[in-house]
Amino acid sequence: MDPIVSLRNVIRERLCAAAEEIFTLVQQTIDQYEERLYHQQQQQQQHSTLLHNTGWHHEEVCDEAQLCDEEEEPNTDVHHDLFNLTEEGSHPPEAQSVSRRGKKHVKCGVCGKAFKFMSQVQLHHRIHTGEKPHCCHVCGKRFIQKQHLKNHIKIHTGEKPYSCETCGKGFIQKQHLKKHSVIHMGEKPHACPTCGKSFSEQNTLMRHMRTHSGEASAGNAFYDEELE
Repeated sequence: MDPIVSLRNVIRERLCAAAEEIFTLVQQTIDQYEERLYHQQQQQQQHSTLLHNTGWHHEEVCDEAQLCDEEEEPNTDVHHDLFNLTEEGSHPPEAQSVSRRGKKHVKCGVCGKAFKFMSQVQLHHRIHTGEKPHCCHVCGKRFIQKQHLKNHIKIHTGEKPYSCETCGKGFIQKQHLKKHSVIHMGEKPHACPTCGKSFSEQNTLMRHMRTHSGEASAGNAFYDEELE
């Protein structure tokens, strides 16, 4: 490979890694802000209900809440700016609160799947919209999540950071190493529902099952998807 191209790829990989770290920090800040905001809303709602039951006017509740907001305004604004900078324009429709404090309380407005934080709903919503903002600079393939792109790039670079202690075989992802390790232990947890034959890996079982369905070619589509 041309040294210039190789150097360019290394620089891009390091930039991607640095960007991922920054994104993770911002994401953590967003999650903390959303969780804190949710808890404040729950407490305010409980306070409002209590005052309403005891005969106090709702206007007094608003005044107290406003005072609290003013006392915490500098810190809240910082988190709010980070939230707008990172997530602006990506809010999924009709995300709703669905359960109690400490539980998954935000659900997808399309399929109803529940999440703990709004940022998780926004990431999940890309499945419905088909949005894939992360693009491989080598082959142009696009991905929903940054981590999926990072795993994919290792295919081009040949990087296999996870090695089997028994046979030395390398793998791109840790989960692939775990599946491979089952071979050395002699376990075959994946059984064919048609003939009962067992396999150590699920992708091997899937290829075997195609022989029962009458498909001409076993194919590698399932395995390729696992690598991504």
